[in-house]
Amino acid sequence: MKRALAILFLFFSIPAAAVYVNGAGTGQALIYPYYTTQSTDGNAFNTYVTIVNGHAQPKALRVRIREGRAGREIAGFNLFLQGRAMWAAVIVPYTDGGAFLVTPDTACTDPAFILDTGLRYLSFLTDSFSGRCRMFDASSIALATAFTS
Repeated sequence: MKRALAILFLFFSIPAAAVYVNGAGTGQALIYPYYTTQSTDGNAFNTYVTIVNGHAQPKALRVRIREGRAGREIAGFNLFLQGRAMWAAVIVPYTDGGAFLVTPDTACTDPAFILDTGLRYLSFLTDSFSGRCRMFDASSIALATAFTS
């Protein structure tokens, strides 16, 4: 009897609407389920990360990078994108272990990235070679209070 009820509820359950896939391919969260900077035969892997603000209104985004082992946050920052702007970065390995995020992009971040030889970078708080990256739409910014980069 319990099995029959479970099967009945399976076919007549209410669909969850908290997360859905937009037919246009846009949304409020971007999840890179896996990044790695490990090497094979001395050749290191890099993970490229990009995000586009498809709206005319500026956006504030929260970016969180977590390690693969324990899932703890190893880097986090706020990213401010102007309307119709794109941001790109790459997760690369340190020569002595671990990884960091580097970008040539001049978009505002908080905390600010370290500027060195024309590139901006953010070090990770661990020597982990793999993990995941999540970006969330935190807020739209009114055009009257918009920023300039």
